[in-house]
Amino acid sequence: MKFLIFLSVLFFVAGCDLSLKKYEHEAVEDDDRETPDDTEPFEIVSLIRLKTSTPFDLMEEFRLDQDAVLNLADGSVKRGFNHVDTSFEMVPGDVIHIREKLLELIENIGCMDCSENENFLEIKFEDDEICHLCDDELLADIDYYLLVPVRTMLWPFEPQDEPHPVGHHSVSFQNYFEEEGNYDGAYFHHGIDIVMPGTDEVLNQYKGRVTKIDHYRVEDIGEHPLYFEVVVETVNGLTFEYHHIDKNTVPQKIYDALESGEVIPEGEVLGNLVFWPMPDAFSQKFFHHIHLNIMNQDKIKINPALLMLPQKDETPPVIEDIFLIDENRTKTLSDYPDESFHVVIKAHDFTDADPWPNPVRFSEIFIHDQYEELVFHHAGYDFIAMMDSDKKAFVCDYYLCLMGGESYSYGDYFQREFFVVVTAFDIEGNMTDSVDPSLFDPGEYTLSVRSCDENGNCTEESIMISF
Repeated sequence: MKFLIFLSVLFFVAGCDLSLKKYEHEAVEDDDRETPDDTEPFEIVSLIRLKTSTPFDLMEEFRLDQDAVLNLADGSVKRGFNHVDTSFEMVPGDVIHIREKLLELIENIGCMDCSENENFLEIKFEDDEICHLCDDELLADIDYYLLVPVRTMLWPFEPQDEPHPVGHHSVSFQNYFEEEGNYDGAYFHHGIDIVMPGTDEVLNQYKGRVTKIDHYRVEDIGEHPLYFEVVVETVNGLTFEYHHIDKNTVPQKIYDALESGEVIPEGEVLGNLVFWPMPDAFSQKFFHHIHLNIMNQDKIKINPALLMLPQKDETPPVIEDIFLIDENRTKTLSDYPDESFHVVIKAHDFTDADPWPNPVRFSEIFIHDQYEELVFHHAGYDFIAMMDSDKKAFVCDYYLCLMGGESYSYGDYFQREFFVVVTAFDIEGNMTDSVDPSLFDPGEYTLSVRSCDENGNCTEESIMISF
């Protein structure tokens, strides 16, 4: 049915001469433009967009690569966001918008010579002819529908073009069981908590369609007034969950949009924060906040801090301790390990004056020999997206929770201590083996750990080990 509706819309558009069934090329004198040899009609088959972003000024080596292919016949978008699949089905009306934009540009100026411009859009026609466009205004409009934003998206509060305090990040460890040593309920936070001084208005961050206005966690706690959400599916294929909305403040306009499917713009009021009655032990204030989840179509949570305008933060993380444990996580090892080991760090990060300690976002290990030659390197998981849609999955693999009857990581209302097993996962979130001592010749080595926060501030600490 969805496909038939899509075809009907396209046929209607073609009848109104809005499709790209034809365009005429006129000779131009500008050497930066190309024209085909004839004026036969063409049909666009697909759009291809590649883009690389460097989100951190302080980490030039960190890159985010996106590749997106839009099939105009069925509206499918195959998109990779580094190692994360963020593919989606584009709404027919949004496909038509893109077609109109391309029609306007091609009819006005034709294809362009983008050989000296790395930022371009590739169009493929039904006869396999290729057309390149590198018009900045067009690219910005197409990217809004086709790509995941990187450090450019608005925040959900006024002012939207400024950052706000964040109480928890995606990777935050949480465990609210009162019984010591009980980690059955431990989980990754999976989104971010944006904290406000009062019950402020919550603003939509990205154009999209409202898909849910209701309570959540109903199976656990019933229709609890603190757990009410508004959900928006954005025009670029992501799902935004705004948790902790006051049910009684959601405007009728948002309910109407849920029924009609109309697109709501950035800045549209979704409702107000619910009054959060529990004071926060770290700030000594009420913790009025939005819990923001951003997901792909497989319900994998994407790190919202990577998408939004960056916070103002020059405070690097603190690495409090570095130590080794055995591969089965039963004991700590000496600095002369004679069995396979994992590297654990105790670390935390503050965002300038914010009172909440959060975990580091990314850590890597370097082992140098006595001649300062690098002999081992391991990059731990960079939290672009969660490793699983289940927030409990892998939490006590990524973190050191319980070992030898002793509790390590904490994340509750009063205590936050983060012990990260840096060697447990690779940079793409795959579980990795422990480090084999037989890889190293006998001698002394320097083991260094570099940890970075959400804003590209990094710190490094070292210990000496021997084999």
